Amino acid sequence: AIVKVMAAPWSWFMPAGTACPNVAQIEGSRMVLKEGIYHLSSSDLVSWWPFLCMCLLFYGLIPRLVLFAWGRFMLGRALSGLRFHAASFRDIERRMMHPSVISAGEPLQPEGRGYKEEGAESRAETASAAEFSGVSQGRHAGSGAGMAHGKQTLILVPDELLEYVPEETISSACRHLGLHPSRVLTIEEPCDLRLDPCGQEIRAHLDAHERPDTIVLVQEAWQPPIQETLSFVRDIRAMAGPECLIILALVGQPVPDGSIMPVKEQDFTIWQQKITTLGDPTMQVTELLKS
Repeated sequence: AIVKVMAAPWSWFMPAGTACPNVAQIEGSRMVLKEGIYHLSSSDLVSWWPFLCMCLLFYGLIPRLVLFAWGRFMLGRALSGLRFHAASFRDIERRMMHPSVISAGEPLQPEGRGYKEEGAESRAETASAAEFSGVSQGRHAGSGAGMAHGKQTLILVPDELLEYVPEETISSACRHLGLHPSRVLTIEEPCDLRLDPCGQEIRAHLDAHERPDTIVLVQEAWQPPIQETLSFVRDIRAMAGPECLIILALVGQPVPDGSIMPVKEQDFTIWQQKITTLGDPTMQVTELLKS
C-alpha cells in the first residue's frame, strides 16, 4: 500500500507492472541477514529500480526545479521594484565615480633657459600654469558626475545668498559633491513657478530635451524651512518628475570678515526632519560648503 501511494504521480503513464513492485516481488526481494542473498530472485530485485528512479525524479529533482524557477521569478520581481534613482543610491554612485584625488603639475622649464623669479615672462608662465591647473581641476571634478549620470545639474540660488556666496563658489562646491553644474539660476523667494519670471525660466530648463537629472536648491541653514519653501520644493518635484534628484544644499551664516560659518548640527537636523516629512526618497539634505 505504501509503494502504491508513492507511485501515484507516475503510475498512470508507465506500463502495467513497472510503476512499483507488487506483493510477490516485495516478498521475493525481502532480505534476511542470516540467510544471505543467494535465495533472492533477480527478477524480484530489479523490479525496484524503476520505482526508485521515479522517486528521485518526482520527489527530488522536480521539486527543486520548481523552487528554482519560482525563486528566479520572485528575484526578478523584487529587483524590478527597486528605485535606484533614490538619493541614497545616488550618494553611493557619486562616491564610486567621482575622483577623490586630483593632481596638477607646473610645466617644465625649457632647456637652456634660467628661471626668472621676478620677470614678466616668469609671471606669465606662472599664470599660465595656474590657469591650466584650474581648468584641469574643474574638468576632472565634473568628469565623475558626467560618467555617473550623463546629464547636468541645475542650481537654484536665492538672490540674497549671492551677496556673500559667489556663483563660482557654489559651482565649485557642487563639483566637489560629484555633480556637474550646467546652469545657476537666481530665484526670488517665495517664487511662484507659474507666474514669476524665475519660475518661467526654471520651467524652460525642465521642459527642455536635455533636462537636468539633478536640481540643487541652495538654502540658508539658520533659517528654518517655512511652508512657502516646502511648497516651492513640492512644485519643483511636480515639474521635474519622480526620478529627478533634488538636493537641499545648506550654507552657514556669514560673519563680518566675509567668511561663512559651518552649518550648525541643530539647524541641519531641523531641515532634515522637515524634508523627511515630505516622504520623497529622491530628495536629500546636505551641507554645501563643508569645512
